[in-house]
Amino acid sequence: MTMQSVIRMTEALRRECHIVGALNTDIGVVRCFGSGDVRDAGMIRGWAAPEDSHSWNDGPEAVLMLATARPDFSCALVVEGAPLIVPARKRQDVTLYVNGLRLGFWRLTEAKNTPLEVLVEPSHWLTRGDAAVLTLAWHLPDSLRLSTIEPADDDRELGFCFRTLALFAASHER
Repeated sequence: MTMQSVIRMTEALRRECHIVGALNTDIGVVRCFGSGDVRDAGMIRGWAAPEDSHSWNDGPEAVLMLATARPDFSCALVVEGAPLIVPARKRQDVTLYVNGLRLGFWRLTEAKNTPLEVLVEPSHWLTRGDAAVLTLAWHLPDSLRLSTIEPADDDRELGFCFRTLALFAASHER
């Protein structure tokens, strides 16, 4: 098999696995939230408008649909970002539901970039042909409107600043 035929097959599979309305990605690719890469792809509800290099949730729940070619192996889903920690809100609790299953919980107390990682098994995916879909729902009950604690025109209800998202084969060294 030539390299060109492998490339053609990969492109055909990618087209076949493309899910309209989802953030379409590949295993091993780091996607960047914000206006440069992800923009609003896959953002179902609970998101503020993308900024240059990140996206905030807007409300106590943010839902994202993610699609890729169907993996037949366990994957690590890694989302990196920073919680909103201010004197009025000294912690952010983050719960991640994947296709309705609670796969992760974090209690964050420092305003710093933090990786949130969960293991996604092949059985967790919803599949259609060779495509696989995850509906990711982040529950952020400690989200806060900054306008309630300081003079601001910003009426968004913020909890977590999403920077990157990636899927890796679970045994892959990062």
